[in-house]
Amino acid sequence: MASPFFSRTTRLLPFHRAVIPTPPTIRPLTTTPTPAYDHPILISTTTQPPSSSPSDGRDPNELEEKDWDGDDFTSSGHAELLRHREARAYARLAMYEMPLLSKLSKPFLPPSRAEVLRFRYTTYFGETHPAEKKVVVEFAPRDLSDLTEVQRGKLVKLVGARFDPVRGIVKISCEMFALQAQNKRYLSDLVDRLVLEAKDDRDDFSDIPFDFRHYTAKLKRPKARFPKAWRMDEGRAARIKEERAAFVKLFEGGT
Repeated sequence: MASPFFSRTTRLLPFHRAVIPTPPTIRPLTTTPTPAYDHPILISTTTQPPSSSPSDGRDPNELEEKDWDGDDFTSSGHAELLRHREARAYARLAMYEMPLLSKLSKPFLPPSRAEVLRFRYTTYFGETHPAEKKVVVEFAPRDLSDLTEVQRGKLVKLVGARFDPVRGIVKISCEMFALQAQNKRYLSDLVDRLVLEAKDDRDDFSDIPFDFRHYTAKLKRPKARFPKAWRMDEGRAARIKEERAAFVKLFEGGT
């Protein structure tokens, strides 16, 4: 029942859609041409070349070689491009890869008293070298705490010319085997045998004197010295100055 004081009337109004005309200078948002678009649509009329198929007898994986027609770099130009590529590759390594190595860094710890052997290797980066397999071991007999003074003297007599009396260092090298690990193992076993032989008390080599002739002969070797005739003194300096002045006068007179 409708209220006598309030009445509601519903009317259906027609829906009108406003169409905004498109200016002729603006292209409508459509993919199909319309009469309102005044500019011509550029349609490519080029056709793709037919692809070669195995039926024509040619291998599609083979590249056709063409004569140089001045449209490519020369051999030296390609070599220069290769050099730039290698330089950029190393620059990228230095920028992005090398900073990551800091995570693997460890603080330096000096060798302890028990670590008396010092091994030295030679590495040739990027190539194979016959000297790469060589390993050198150095140690000081005074660092062998389990040996007595007599046993250290026996060890020095056993190594012979491999002992440096000034530095007090024994140096032995090995390159008999093909790998560095094999040569290192041989040197380690050799040092162990020398220590065992030095500890043998049946013969302490006390009747054999120390022989350092290998070192004294090294000191007596003639060394290259500056010739006395090449030494500069006042008379030689004056003669050189006069010769230079005469040469300058000769040069100025000739011009």
